[in-house]
Formats: sequence, C-alpha cells, structure tokens
Amino acid sequence: MRFIECLAGSVAALLMIWVSVAFAAEPVVIDKQFTQRSIDKDMEYLIDPSHKLTPADLDRPDIAAGFRSAGGGLALGYRNDTIWVRILLDNRDLAPRKLFLELKPMVLNDVEVFTPGLGWKEDEHDFTSVLLGDHHPQRLRPVVATTNIVPLTAPRGASEILIRVRTTSSLALTGWLRTAESMIQQAAFDAARFAGFEALLVFSGVANLLIWRGLKETLFLQYAVALLALAVNEFCYKGLLFEDWTIGGGMVVDAVGGASSSVCLCMASLFIRGQTRAAKHFPWLSKALLFSTLLSVFTLFMTLIDFYQLIAPLVMFSAVIVFAAGFFGNAWLAFKREPGAGIATSAFGALLIGMVVVTLRLTAFTTYTHWSDYAFEIAVLFFILYMQLSLARRTRQAESERAVAQMRALDVARAAERSAIDLVERRTAELRLAKEAAETSLKAERDAQAEQVRFLDVISHQYRTPLAVVSNSVASIARGLSVNDDANRERIDRIRRAISRLVELIDVSLHRSRIDGASARARLQRLDYSKAAETLFSMLRDTFPERPIRLERRDAEALLDVAVDIDLLGVALNNLVENALKFSPPGSPVDIDVEISGQSLVLEITDWGIGVPVTERHLLTEKYFRASNSANTQGMGLGLHLTATIARRHGGTLTLFDNPEGGTRARLNLPVVCRSDQDFDRIRAASIAK
Repeated sequence: MRFIECLAGSVAALLMIWVSVAFAAEPVVIDKQFTQRSIDKDMEYLIDPSHKLTPADLDRPDIAAGFRSAGGGLALGYRNDTIWVRILLDNRDLAPRKLFLELKPMVLNDVEVFTPGLGWKEDEHDFTSVLLGDHHPQRLRPVVATTNIVPLTAPRGASEILIRVRTTSSLALTGWLRTAESMIQQAAFDAARFAGFEALLVFSGVANLLIWRGLKETLFLQYAVALLALAVNEFCYKGLLFEDWTIGGGMVVDAVGGASSSVCLCMASLFIRGQTRAAKHFPWLSKALLFSTLLSVFTLFMTLIDFYQLIAPLVMFSAVIVFAAGFFGNAWLAFKREPGAGIATSAFGALLIGMVVVTLRLTAFTTYTHWSDYAFEIAVLFFILYMQLSLARRTRQAESERAVAQMRALDVARAAERSAIDLVERRTAELRLAKEAAETSLKAERDAQAEQVRFLDVISHQYRTPLAVVSNSVASIARGLSVNDDANRERIDRIRRAISRLVELIDVSLHRSRIDGASARARLQRLDYSKAAETLFSMLRDTFPERPIRLERRDAEALLDVAVDIDLLGVALNNLVENALKFSPPGSPVDIDVEISGQSLVLEITDWGIGVPVTERHLLTEKYFRASNSANTQGMGLGLHLTATIARRHGGTLTLFDNPEGGTRARLNLPVVCRSDQDFDRIRAASIAK
C-alpha cells in the first residue's frame, strides 16, 4: 500500500512538470506591427497564502521558482486567497511603447497592477502601481470603463508586469495588451454592448411589470423582477457600482451583487414553476423549484453576512438545474402541444447553455475566456426574445380560453337564472305557508306571554295580601303603645318602612316581567345626588337594622344630579349588601363607599367574608351560578346576575375583586352623572341602546 501511494505521488509530480513545460509562458513580443494580444497564454501565477509578498520578494529565486503557467487562462474557482500574476514583456521596438493593459472580470475586489516605471533597468526593477477593484474608490482608477484598464509604458528589452489579486469571490483572470487605437475601439464597443444589454433588461423588465399590472398575472411579475435583478447584477459585475457610492464600502458592493443574484434565482425558480405549471404537471419538479427558492433566500442571508463564496458554487449549480428544469419541462409541454411551449423550450435551451458556460468558468472547470462573456449575453438576449414570444402566445391562448369560458359561464348563468325563477316561485309559496304558521305561533306566544303576566300579577297580589295584614297588625300595635314608648315606636316605623320596601321589591322583581328581560328598560329619573344617596342609605338601614353597615359618601361637588332608576338601583345595592352579609362572619361590618368620579357614580361594597375563588370570579354574574365555597349558604345564584343586568341598564359595569384585608369588594361604576339637560338626554339614549 505504501508503494502504491509513492507511485501515485510520483506520477502526479511528473504530470504537473509536464503540464508546466507544455504550457510554459512565453514573453509577449512587442514590435512595430504589434496592435493587440491576449495574455491568457502568457500569464504565470503564484498563490500567496501569507498575503504579504511584495514585488521585491518575487525577485528572490526561491519564490520566483514557484510561478506556474496559467495554461491558457486563469480560473481557480471560489476562494479567499491572494495570488500574484506575472506577464513577461519583450519590447523589440527601437523606443519604449505606450500600451494599455485590459483586465477582466470587474468583480475582483482588490487588484494592484505593477507596471514598469521610468527607472526600469534589467538589474533594478522599478514599478508604478495602480489600485483597481470594486473595493477601491472610483477616483483611483486610471480609466473608468466596463473593464479594468491600466496605461503602461513598455521599456526597450525585457520587462514584466505584476498583478496582485485579492478576492472573496470567483478567482479568475483574463486580459489583453492593446495599443491606444485598439483600446479605444474595444472600450467603445464594450460600452455600447453593455449599454444595449442593460437597456434591453430594464426595458423588458418594466414592460412586463406593466403587463402584470394590466393582466394581474403573477407570472409576469416574477419574470419582470428576475430581469430587473439581472440588470442590477450586470451593473455590479461590470464594476460600475463604486465603493465610494455606498455606505459600508466594498462589502456593500459585494452584498448588492450577491443579493441581486439571489433575487434573480428566486424569481426564476418561481417563474419556471408557474410557467411550466409544475404543480399540476410535475409535482416533484414543483417541490424542487420551491427548494431552489428557499436556497436563494438562504443565499441572500449568506451574502449579507459576507459568506457568499461558501455557498456560491452550490447556487451556480442550482441555477443550472433550475434552467434545465425549465428546458425539459417546456419540452414535455411542447410534446403535449401546449401553446408557446416549443418557443419557451428554445429560450430555456439557449439560457441553459449560457449558464453552463458561466458556471464551469466560475467554478474553475474551464478557463476564463473572452467568448464566455459573449456566450452568456447572447443566451440572455435569445432567451428574452423567445420567452416574450412564448408568453405572448400563451396570453393570447389564455384570452381565447377565457372568452370561451365566459360564453359557457353565460349559458350556465342563464340556465341557473331560469332555475332560480322556478325555485323562487316554489319558495314563495312555501314562505307564504310558513308565514301563516309563524303568525299562528306568534299569536300563541303572545297569548302565553299575556298569561305569564297575569300569573305574575296573581303572585304579586298573593304577596301583597299577607303584607297588608302584617301592615294593619303593626298599625294596631302602634295605636296600643304609650306615647312615651319611643323605642317600640321606632321599631314599628322600621317595620312599616321594611314592608313598604318589600312591596317595592315585589313590583320591581315580578310586576315588571323580569328585570333582565330583553324588553325591560330602566326608567331613568333625574334626581338630586344627595337625596338619591340618602334614599338608598335609608333603605339599607331599614332592611338590615341588626347588622353594622358603615356608609361613607364623598361629595366631589354640590348641586349635582344623577340619572338613575332608583328602584332598580335599590335592588342592586340590596343584593350586594345581602351577599356581603351572607358570606361574612356574624357581627362583621360591611362598608359602602359612594363617590362621584368624572361622569360616573361609583358605589363600592366591601366585606371581610370568605371571598371568591379567582378561577370562578368571572362566572359569578352568570344566571344560577354559585361559587364552590358557598355550599353552606342559601341562594339560587340570581342576585349578582340581576345586579350586573341593572348596571348594564344604566350603561355601567359590575366588577368583583379581592379585598386586600380579606373578603370581596364589589364595584358598581355607573356613568349617570348629569350636569346639564344634554347629559341627561345622552345617558337616557345610551340606556335605551343597551
């Protein structure tokens, strides 16, 4: 095994020696007939892992021996390295020659070109340096163009050009040596080509945006965004987004370029998914294109954190797969005779070829040659032309199908209209019968309601009769008391007031057909606040004479009125006090605080009883609900429900919460304070609306 490894290493070393000899770089010969020459076969390169070498270091024999021939073009793939490129010159003219060095691509971040200086000698190398790349300000460029252009003077005899390249993207390099006349012609051609290409992308993108706005077809929006993103990407790729134009410098330039590539791939994936109707015809392809969309979004994130080079090869191969999916998907649709699918197949075929060329170049599977730029641009031009024709034909077919569908829908609508007329006639007859039945049921219900009212009146009468007997008996007892028996006369008066109040409670609870009925309304009266409060306090003293009830009234202002139904409010207050006494220890007091707060009358009843479980507090105002800790007390669960209803009839609320010292606090907040006739009208209208 060890022998085999040594043998394999020896073969690899011999192969590398043969390649370097076979493709050994020769000096560029410059004579009177020289006009231009590609430097692809004349480049030698050296990888600088330390990033610290200088031109002087490269003259050292041990370092100079490390240069290798680029072998017809330099392409090292996506990496984060520094390399040195050397081009040997041999000027055989009688005088120094003024030349121009043109370098591509423009996406190289940091390029420093060292050309022979005025003091160049064979044994003493003097260099003039120029900084290029999209991580350097525009002002440092000798010539602003769509390629890196460096003027130089080639001295007589042997000399050399050194190029230091530092990038975090695809590391490839190609270029030309040109005379001034040749450089002017080429720069004008490149500028015109770039301007025309950008104009076509922007025009096509805007045109499809307008079509999308008219047709509301998402397909055109995706296509338009992909073209505009490609236009931005080409602008960055040509090095025309300068470092000094952006906040954040070169990293932002890289981010914009990478982001535009990600957006372009994302929209292309969605466009192909919709254009091939992948969800319908190719479910597996639909999922793959959605994955490509997610990958492009992830790429966008990686770009923003400056890690694009780590995922860029995967993105490039993903783009090839996406366009291949478009090609084969449309080919299948063309086989099925889908309108426009044949033209779309040709469009995606051209784009696939151009994308394969670019991908192989950027991932270092092929060298960087000049024709690869033209191949991609020609492919994009071909794609835009044919895809626009395909979309136009597809849209025309869709409009035709839509017109046929509208005619069919119109026929169906007419048939449905005839059926609807027949159905309406049948339903009308059925509704007439239902109406008669409903009227009969309504009459029966009204009779039942009337019977219920009569029953309530009977109940009220039955309560009044014994109360009248009690009242008469109390009157007889009072007449038999001596004039000086003040204590018993006070008790007799309390009994009379209690009987009177009980009659009022019967009227409220029974004769008015249930206080929480949907048709029951509060009969609001405008009363003096002080008199209303005294009436309520007096009622409580008479109803609960044996229990300590502490009353406190805080008057905010004098001459104040409230709009209340004093009977209903008395029922509510009576229920709250009764509950407070029922669930409190014998002899413990109940506090009642009354105050005016803004437009509201606030009554707060506080006890020191057993309290209410927190989890059940929101259910206490439900009808017939009783708390889990109230099993040992009498009641039907109606008091708090009626109290909450009375609060709503006044436009207010009932709130229950814990007393910090133990027990429960109940707060009635009623927005019933009147300071003018307009206030009274407003409160009455709000009460009717409840």
